[in-house]
Amino acid sequence: MLRPAGCDALPMSRRLATLTGAALVASACGASVSDPAPSPSTWAVTTTIATTTTEPAPIAPSLTDLAEPGPFGVGVRTIVDESVTVEVWYPTEQGSATESYDLRDFTPEIIRNLLAADADSVFTYAATREAPVAGDALGLVLFSHGFAGMRLQSTTITTHLASHGFVVAAPDHPSRDLFNVLGASATGDRDAPVAELLAARALVLDDPQLGPVAGENFAAIGHSAGGGTVLSLAGRGEPGLLGYISLAAGASDAAMPNVPSLFIAGSLDRIAAPEAAETAHSSAPPPSTLWVIDGAGHNAFDDFCLVGSGTGIIGVAVASGLGPLLDAQPQLRALGEDGCLPPALDVALTAPVINAAITAQVLSWVDRPAPSLDAWPGDGVSVKVSTR
Repeated sequence: MLRPAGCDALPMSRRLATLTGAALVASACGASVSDPAPSPSTWAVTTTIATTTTEPAPIAPSLTDLAEPGPFGVGVRTIVDESVTVEVWYPTEQGSATESYDLRDFTPEIIRNLLAADADSVFTYAATREAPVAGDALGLVLFSHGFAGMRLQSTTITTHLASHGFVVAAPDHPSRDLFNVLGASATGDRDAPVAELLAARALVLDDPQLGPVAGENFAAIGHSAGGGTVLSLAGRGEPGLLGYISLAAGASDAAMPNVPSLFIAGSLDRIAAPEAAETAHSSAPPPSTLWVIDGAGHNAFDDFCLVGSGTGIIGVAVASGLGPLLDAQPQLRALGEDGCLPPALDVALTAPVINAAITAQVLSWVDRPAPSLDAWPGDGVSVKVSTR
């Protein structure tokens, strides 16, 4: 063993030093020779590896999750323009209060005066008028009402979408709305409703609070005759249209637009038979999905079955003594009652199914996590599904 210079070479005089000094020298020399310094080739090398963290992919909600109201409160406002009146629902961080509408306000004065003051014609829903707009809305959805409907007719759907983050705009269509149908002044113009949808979109985009969160892209939903309106809109190749949803409606003989689509029909619908939706879906370019809800009727997609003491808008008229008038116009009675009375399922059962499908579809169109529409997993309601 090699010893460092200065240990064995100590002079004799130093060896005769005191015991304490000798011990200190021996201790110092022994510590120096027991562990030779490692050669450069054996030095330990410590390497620090930078690590990165990857955010986990968002988990898509289930359809049953989307059947429930979303995380936002719902705000509502009415925008009136010289050419159109639009109801807009939107997400808000503020909790929802209570809003309502009275069907009598959407009828001509001559009819309104015949409706009993105590008739069950008021529908109430959760929303706060003029609440502040949430800053993280997901986009814009346009809603087109059906024949003898009005802009407020489907708050069960429109407020549900708003609670999940969407701005929803629904204009009145005077060519076919309840006021003009009952007043015999409805023209049936099919082009005007498309223009009114686009006018509603423009009003939302021009609004300083709603415009920045609505964005340029949008989806379109239509009920009954409104299904034809959104189909016509899609056929125009409107920039920004992500897809359309047709509720209780079929299609014309025109070529189906090359736009993603969802069709939802009721198996008991006597106004727009489910076969009409099946034919439209089979002609639509993919991707397209069809849901036929067992036990649902035509008014499963609006609020009308929830007034008139559960018998719909027809119940309001009958309670007001207008039964003979309806007997003279059986098509109005059929339209107003369809889906509200047995054997149709209670709309309280079918509404969550409808809301889940619509919300999932629109979420997927805005590239948010969304469940598949291949099957309805809930209990109590059966759904026949077709995809292409």
